[in-house]
Formats: sequence, structure tokens, C-alpha cells
Amino acid sequence: MDYYIQNIFTAVLFAECFMGIALNMFIVAVYFMRWKALKSLETRDKILTSLGISRSLFMANVLIAYLMRSYFTWILKSILFNIGILLCGMLLHSTDLWITTVLCVFYCVKIANYSHELLTYMKTRISRLVPRFILASLLISLASSIPIIQYGLVLHTHNSTHGFLGNSTTNNANIGYAFLGQVIIFLLGSLLPFLVFCGAVYLLIRSL
Repeated sequence: MDYYIQNIFTAVLFAECFMGIALNMFIVAVYFMRWKALKSLETRDKILTSLGISRSLFMANVLIAYLMRSYFTWILKSILFNIGILLCGMLLHSTDLWITTVLCVFYCVKIANYSHELLTYMKTRISRLVPRFILASLLISLASSIPIIQYGLVLHTHNSTHGFLGNSTTNNANIGYAFLGQVIIFLLGSLLPFLVFCGAVYLLIRSL
């Protein structure tokens, strides 16, 4: 039964990821052709292009990680794989959240009607600020993802010694702590963009 459930889960995962990658890359291709023809893109299109690329890369990372861990288990003993797949997954997920937040802030600034000095300043300069916001998003995402490396080291140690150490309770405890640490890093990395996103949505709805 477990074998059939795994196959069904694999098929669903592949279908969702391939469909997501195809749709996002189609959007990126459309904007690329527009940029090629006009030699420029609107600010909104730049954000959507960046978002499409980040989401495609994230789903590709999910597929690769699942394939390697399901069908090429020997690679789990590679420290570079454990660290690389965790770091890339966290980085791409955080980048996706931040770029989505930048898009929400952009629409909020463009649509909302407020007389506050900060919003007035951003409304007149948002087109020039967006590339800086996206760059800042990448840097913040990278900084918030680096701590995940230590949990990649824990997983590598477990995979390398699993079956050779007699104290399986200690091994399971280490894996449990590593998993808990990953969850905490994930939540902390998602908290700030989530709060900014909610704030932008609240301001936009209130102005309407």
C-alpha cells in the first residue's frame, strides 16, 4: 500500500511542479519577448518576471530534492548535497516571499490614496525603488538562509553514521533537533515579509 501511495504522491508532485514551472516560464518568456521588442519593461512587469523566475527555480529545487532522496539515496551521504539543497530551498522560498511582498507594496503605493509623506515619496519614486527592493530582498533572503547550513551538517552526520552507531535514540534526537531548527529558521525567515505583506494589504483595503 505504501508503494502505491508513494507513486501517487510522486505523480501529483511532478504534475504540480511541471505545470507550475511551465506557466511561470511562459510568463517570463512573454515579458522577455516584450523587453526584446521594446527594450524596456514597466516596473510591474519586472517584478512579475523576477517572481516567475524565483518560483520556477523553487519548484525545480523541490523536484530535484525529492528525486534524489527517493531514488538516489546514496547521494544523501554527500555533505554538499545536504547543505546545497537546504540552502537553495530556503533561499528560493524566502526570495519568492519577498518578491511577492514587493509586488503587493508596489500595488499598494500605486493605488492607495494617502497624504502621508512616506507614501507620497514612494509613489513618485516607486519605479526607481523597486530594483533596489528586489536586490535587498535577495540579500535578506541569503542572510536569513545561511543558518540552515548547520542543520545540513547535522543531517550529513546522521546519514554518514546511520547504521554504524548503536545509540539510535541519540541519532533520532539529533534529527529531531535539526528538524525543529529548520522549522524555526523557516518561520523567522517568513515572518518579516508576511508582516509587510499584511500591512500593505491592510493599507490598500482601508484606502478603498
